[in-house]
Amino acid sequence: MSTDTTADYRYLSALMRSIIELAEQQTVVSYADILQRHYGFQTTRCRNGRELFKVLPFERPRLHAARAAICKAINRLEAKRLITRVHESGAYYCVKLAD
Repeated sequence: MSTDTTADYRYLSALMRSIIELAEQQTVVSYADILQRHYGFQTTRCRNGRELFKVLPFERPRLHAARAAICKAINRLEAKRLITRVHESGAYYCVKLAD
């Protein structure tokens, strides 16, 4: 995060700050990017080019909880007008920093 905006982000959760940091580094951030960076899930590519997560059956609840947390964090960041949702081909949802 840049130093001039640190005060604006100090009341955000760790997940929200992680999303903002990713959005500052990349033009567009997907759910997969957040799941990999913040939660440490690993992906693999399937035949049609989509990214799939390798999860064992006992990890599925953790993956679902992470996706729900990401959705809530994105909704809150969007309500604060810090990010905007965009739809990229091949990605479920993506976000970028608000203009």
